[in-house]
Amino acid sequence: MIKCNVCQVEKELINFQQYWHSTQQKMRTRKQCTDCLYNIRLKRKNPDKFYENNPNYHKCNTCSEWKELSKFFTSKGKPYSNRCRECTAVLEKEKSEQYKLDNCGGGKVPLRPNKYQNDIQKQCTFELMKTLGYLYDVPTGIWYKPGVKEIVNGKPFFPNIKKTRKPSTVFNPELIELIDEYTARGLNARQISIKLNLSHTTIYKYVKRKES
Repeated sequence: MIKCNVCQVEKELINFQQYWHSTQQKMRTRKQCTDCLYNIRLKRKNPDKFYENNPNYHKCNTCSEWKELSKFFTSKGKPYSNRCRECTAVLEKEKSEQYKLDNCGGGKVPLRPNKYQNDIQKQCTFELMKTLGYLYDVPTGIWYKPGVKEIVNGKPFFPNIKKTRKPSTVFNPELIELIDEYTARGLNARQISIKLNLSHTTIYKYVKRKES
Protein backbone atom coordinates (compact mmCIF):
# COMPACT_ATOMS: atom_id res chain seq x y z
CA MET A 1 0.00 0.00 0.00
CA ILE A 2 1.25 3.43 -0.95
CA LYS A 3 -0.08 6.74 0.35
CA CYS A 4 -0.87 9.40 -2.27
CA ASN A 5 0.64 12.76 -1.35
CA VAL A 6 -2.35 14.60 -2.90
CA CYS A 7 -5.50 12.88 -1.65
CA GLN A 8 -3.67 11.36 1.38
CA VAL A 9 -5.31 7.97 0.77
CA GLU A 10 -3.42 4.68 0.88
CA LYS A 11 -3.88 2.70 -2.32
CA GLU A 12 -2.44 -0.37 -3.95
CA LEU A 13 0.54 -0.16 -6.28
CA ILE A 14 -1.67 -0.75 -9.31
CA ASN A 15 -3.23 2.69 -8.74
CA PHE A 16 0.11 4.45 -9.26
CA GLN A 17 1.99 5.02 -12.49
CA GLN A 18 5.55 3.82 -12.94
CA TYR A 19 8.18 5.32 -15.19
CA TRP A 20 11.77 4.72 -16.14
CA HIS A 21 14.23 7.10 -14.46
CA SER A 22 16.99 7.75 -16.99
CA THR A 23 19.49 9.08 -14.43
CA GLN A 24 19.00 6.41 -11.79
CA GLN A 25 18.54 3.77 -14.47
CA LYS A 26 15.62 2.11 -12.74
CA MET A 27 11.81 2.11 -12.55
CA ARG A 28 10.25 4.69 -10.23
CA THR A 29 6.72 5.02 -8.88
CA ARG A 30 4.97 8.39 -8.93
CA LYS A 31 3.90 9.85 -5.59
CA GLN A 32 0.48 10.85 -6.93
CA CYS A 33 -2.10 8.22 -7.70
CA THR A 34 -3.39 7.91 -11.25
CA ASP A 35 -6.68 9.69 -10.47
CA CYS A 36 -5.00 12.64 -8.78
CA LEU A 37 -2.39 12.87 -11.52
CA TYR A 38 -5.11 12.93 -14.16
CA ASN A 39 -7.02 15.63 -12.28
CA ILE A 40 -3.91 17.78 -11.88
CA ARG A 41 -3.20 17.62 -15.63
CA LEU A 42 -6.85 18.20 -16.51
CA LYS A 43 -7.04 21.16 -14.13
CA ARG A 44 -3.99 22.70 -15.81
CA LYS A 45 -4.94 22.02 -19.44
CA ASN A 46 -8.75 22.17 -19.36
CA PRO A 47 -10.01 23.76 -16.13
CA ASP A 48 -13.59 24.11 -17.44
CA LYS A 49 -13.91 20.37 -17.81
CA PHE A 50 -12.29 19.80 -14.43
CA TYR A 51 -14.50 22.21 -12.44
CA GLU A 52 -17.83 21.90 -14.25
CA ASN A 53 -18.75 18.73 -12.37
CA ASN A 54 -17.37 19.96 -9.06
CA PRO A 55 -20.23 21.41 -6.93
CA ASN A 56 -17.77 23.27 -4.68
CA TYR A 57 -16.60 25.57 -7.50
CA HIS A 58 -18.29 28.14 -9.70
CA LYS A 59 -17.09 30.20 -12.66
CA CYS A 60 -17.17 33.98 -12.56
CA ASN A 61 -18.48 35.45 -15.81
CA THR A 62 -16.45 38.65 -15.28
CA CYS A 63 -12.92 37.43 -14.57
CA SER A 64 -13.60 33.98 -16.16
CA GLU A 65 -11.96 32.21 -13.22
CA TRP A 66 -13.19 29.17 -11.32
CA LYS A 67 -13.47 29.93 -7.61
CA GLU A 68 -14.82 28.31 -4.47
CA LEU A 69 -18.46 28.96 -3.55
CA SER A 70 -17.33 31.04 -0.59
CA LYS A 71 -16.08 33.62 -3.11
CA PHE A 72 -19.64 34.16 -4.41
CA PHE A 73 -22.88 35.49 -2.94
CA THR A 74 -24.89 32.37 -2.21
CA SER A 75 -28.39 31.49 -1.11
CA LYS A 76 -29.13 28.07 0.36
CA GLY A 77 -25.70 26.86 -0.71
CA LYS A 78 -26.10 27.94 -4.35
CA PRO A 79 -24.68 31.08 -5.98
CA TYR A 80 -27.37 33.53 -7.07
CA SER A 81 -24.91 35.64 -9.05
CA ASN A 82 -22.38 34.60 -11.70
CA ARG A 83 -20.07 37.39 -10.54
CA CYS A 84 -17.66 36.72 -7.67
CA ARG A 85 -17.45 38.96 -4.61
CA GLU A 86 -14.16 40.52 -5.70
CA CYS A 87 -15.42 41.48 -9.17
CA THR A 88 -18.67 42.76 -7.65
CA ALA A 89 -16.76 45.03 -5.28
CA VAL A 90 -14.67 46.41 -8.16
CA LEU A 91 -17.78 47.02 -10.27
CA GLU A 92 -19.63 48.75 -7.43
CA LYS A 93 -16.63 50.98 -6.77
CA GLU A 94 -16.47 51.96 -10.45
CA LYS A 95 -20.19 52.76 -10.43
CA SER A 96 -19.78 54.85 -7.28
CA GLU A 97 -16.87 56.82 -8.75
CA GLN A 98 -18.79 57.39 -12.00
CA TYR A 99 -21.85 58.56 -10.03
CA LYS A 100 -19.67 61.05 -8.17
CA LEU A 101 -18.27 62.38 -11.47
CA ASP A 102 -21.75 62.70 -12.99
CA ASN A 103 -23.30 64.33 -9.90
CA CYS A 104 -20.52 66.61 -8.62
CA GLY A 105 -19.37 64.30 -5.87
CA GLY A 106 -22.78 62.82 -5.09
CA GLY A 107 -24.66 63.13 -1.84
CA LYS A 108 -25.55 66.31 0.00
CA VAL A 109 -23.24 69.23 0.68
CA PRO A 110 -22.54 69.53 4.45
CA LEU A 111 -24.15 72.50 6.19
CA ARG A 112 -20.89 73.74 7.70
CA PRO A 113 -18.89 75.95 5.31
CA ASN A 114 -15.75 74.60 3.66
CA LYS A 115 -16.77 71.02 4.47
CA TYR A 116 -17.06 68.59 1.56
CA GLN A 117 -17.68 64.86 1.27
CA ASN A 118 -14.89 64.40 -1.29
CA ASP A 119 -12.51 66.30 -3.57
CA ILE A 120 -14.90 66.07 -6.55
CA GLN A 121 -17.64 67.85 -4.60
CA LYS A 122 -15.19 70.56 -3.54
CA GLN A 123 -13.97 71.07 -7.11
CA CYS A 124 -17.53 71.36 -8.48
CA THR A 125 -18.48 73.84 -5.74
CA PHE A 126 -15.49 76.06 -6.49
CA GLU A 127 -16.23 75.97 -10.24
CA LEU A 128 -19.87 76.92 -9.65
CA MET A 129 -19.06 79.80 -7.30
CA LYS A 130 -16.42 81.18 -9.68
CA THR A 131 -18.91 80.93 -12.56
CA LEU A 132 -21.36 83.04 -10.53
CA GLY A 133 -18.65 85.67 -10.09
CA TYR A 134 -17.67 84.96 -6.49
CA LEU A 135 -14.12 85.06 -5.16
CA TYR A 136 -12.70 82.93 -2.36
CA ASP A 137 -10.87 84.56 0.53
CA VAL A 138 -8.39 81.98 1.83
CA PRO A 139 -7.65 83.48 5.30
CA THR A 140 -11.32 83.70 6.30
CA GLY A 141 -12.70 80.90 4.10
CA ILE A 142 -15.51 83.20 2.89
CA TRP A 143 -16.85 83.59 -0.64
CA TYR A 144 -17.39 87.24 -1.59
CA LYS A 145 -18.49 89.25 -4.61
CA PRO A 146 -17.51 92.91 -4.96
CA GLY A 147 -20.57 95.13 -4.67
CA VAL A 148 -22.79 92.29 -3.45
CA LYS A 149 -20.98 90.62 -0.60
CA GLU A 150 -17.74 91.94 0.86
CA ILE A 151 -15.49 91.13 3.80
CA VAL A 152 -15.14 93.75 6.51
CA ASN A 153 -12.95 92.98 9.56
CA GLY A 154 -13.03 89.28 8.74
CA LYS A 155 -16.85 89.14 8.56
CA PRO A 156 -19.26 89.11 5.61
CA PHE A 157 -20.95 92.43 4.81
CA PHE A 158 -23.79 93.10 2.35
CA PRO A 159 -23.65 96.78 1.33
CA ASN A 160 -26.87 96.77 -0.73
CA ILE A 161 -29.08 95.24 1.97
CA LYS A 162 -30.79 97.82 4.13
CA LYS A 163 -32.06 97.02 7.57
CA THR A 164 -35.86 97.07 7.61
CA ARG A 165 -36.27 96.24 11.27
CA LYS A 166 -38.99 98.31 12.88
CA PRO A 167 -37.73 100.43 15.78
CA SER A 168 -38.84 99.34 19.22
CA THR A 169 -41.85 101.01 20.78
CA VAL A 170 -41.11 103.75 23.31
CA PHE A 171 -43.64 103.84 26.13
CA ASN A 172 -43.85 107.57 26.78
CA PRO A 173 -46.35 109.02 29.30
CA GLU A 174 -48.92 109.83 26.57
CA LEU A 175 -48.87 106.23 25.21
CA ILE A 176 -49.09 104.74 28.72
CA GLU A 177 -52.06 106.96 29.50
CA LEU A 178 -53.89 105.81 26.35
CA ILE A 179 -53.24 102.13 27.08
CA ASP A 180 -54.46 102.50 30.64
CA GLU A 181 -57.58 104.30 29.41
CA TYR A 182 -58.43 101.58 26.87
CA THR A 183 -57.71 98.88 29.43
CA ALA A 184 -60.09 100.54 31.88
CA ARG A 185 -62.79 100.47 29.20
CA GLY A 186 -62.42 96.69 29.03
CA LEU A 187 -60.61 96.42 25.66
CA ASN A 188 -58.24 93.50 25.22
CA ALA A 189 -54.68 93.67 23.89
CA ARG A 190 -55.62 93.02 20.24
CA GLN A 191 -58.29 95.73 20.24
CA ILE A 192 -55.91 98.24 21.81
CA SER A 193 -53.17 97.37 19.29
CA ILE A 194 -55.56 98.11 16.39
CA LYS A 195 -56.47 101.51 17.80
CA LEU A 196 -52.82 102.48 18.48
CA ASN A 197 -51.38 100.76 15.37
CA LEU A 198 -49.00 98.68 17.47
CA SER A 199 -48.24 95.00 17.84
CA HIS A 200 -50.74 93.21 20.06
CA THR A 201 -47.79 91.29 21.56
CA THR A 202 -46.27 94.56 22.76
CA ILE A 203 -49.55 95.69 24.35
CA TYR A 204 -50.09 92.26 25.95
CA LYS A 205 -46.61 92.24 27.50
CA TYR A 206 -47.12 95.77 28.87
CA VAL A 207 -50.49 94.90 30.42
CA LYS A 208 -49.16 91.70 32.00
CA ARG A 209 -46.12 93.51 33.37
CA LYS A 210 -48.29 96.22 34.90
CA GLU A 211 -50.63 93.67 36.50
CA SER A 212 -47.74 91.74 38.03
